[in-house]
Amino acid sequence: MATENLSEAFIVYRLPGESEIETIIPEAEDIMLFDDYESVAHESGFVFYPFSVEAYLPGIFIKCKASKKGEVFPKVDIQQAINYQSTSFEEYSRQFNLLMSAMKSGNAQKVILSKLKVVDIEPKTDFTKVFKALCDKYKHAFVYLFHFPPFGTWMGASPEVLLKKDHKNYETVSLAGTKANTQKRDWTDKEIEEQAIVSRYVRDVLTTQNIDYTQEGPASVDAGNVSHIKTDFNFSAKGNITGNLVKQLHPTPAVCGLPAPKAKELILSTEQHHREYYTGFLGPQNMNEQTSLFVNLRCMKLTRSKLVLFVGGGLTVDSE
Repeated sequence: MATENLSEAFIVYRLPGESEIETIIPEAEDIMLFDDYESVAHESGFVFYPFSVEAYLPGIFIKCKASKKGEVFPKVDIQQAINYQSTSFEEYSRQFNLLMSAMKSGNAQKVILSKLKVVDIEPKTDFTKVFKALCDKYKHAFVYLFHFPPFGTWMGASPEVLLKKDHKNYETVSLAGTKANTQKRDWTDKEIEEQAIVSRYVRDVLTTQNIDYTQEGPASVDAGNVSHIKTDFNFSAKGNITGNLVKQLHPTPAVCGLPAPKAKELILSTEQHHREYYTGFLGPQNMNEQTSLFVNLRCMKLTRSKLVLFVGGGLTVDSE
């Protein structure tokens, strides 16, 4: 794929629990557009991958051996003025009913249904201030600002690890269930089961790959003003198995459903908007022998005059 008109690209990010901001400003020749993640899994740099690769929506990889440390914010010049619209209650209800019918017919065990919320903003909004505010509020999330014409400008604060690697040591998590921190209640049986579904999926992937792992959790963890149920899986491996593992893990039941192929098919045929890079994954990889990939949750696409927020929720046959 060609990489013309990509010279303005940059990524600014802050890893969970860190205070230092990191920046990558690539040359055009450092940018790779790809379909299959395994083709770039051994490269050093930064990956930005969509929920579903399409001809018009590739995976993006920026080659880089090391990021720049400190607050280096290139100018965010957003030219896109695409007309996004919020998902109406009527449209969401229609999609909800379609997916419920499909699940009750046995076509899927769980499906994640997403919607759009579009918010008007001032054309001269300073997105560097928004980025810093996210860093202050979500200290244990992966916070990023990704500017990449012609594929858009994205910002988010993800609490969910897809896969981390530190030399030979790996970590992945199952994260599901959401409640406000102000809710002084126990997790419901439905929320506990939703997270257990994701944990079983991760265990099945690791077992299929003949990987011995240790498990911590499930436990309740805070992420900003909400809480989730989380289980950690840790293991070690010789060589770089990132490409194969990510291919097996993405998309997880927490953002797609189960069984994954059927749930993904239902999502693509039911949702009237394109998820684009929402519920894909992103992060630095193979830099200083470390990789930190995150599911692209709690994110928004920035246009010239609007914020396009992506929000999703899990559906099972017991949903109301």
